[in-house]
Amino acid sequence: MSFENDVYSQEFFEFIIKILKGVTDVDDPTAKDVGLKLGKKVGFDILARCNMNSGLELLIGVLMDILKGSD
Repeated sequence: MSFENDVYSQEFFEFIIKILKGVTDVDDPTAKDVGLKLGKKVGFDILARCNMNSGLELLIGVLMDILKGSD
């Protein structure tokens, strides 16, 4: 098992989703921007590295929630 495998574990993905869901409830535009950047980075990394990217749909849903609540 390598560091890369550990980073893209289910636990790590759930941790990122919790962070992004928290961002959806914040009224700070800067926090939403950082959340979107984080989500974009994670999403593209998942696409680039994973054979099974079923979690991508959940990630995209959370990112859409952030966008709906931002300027």
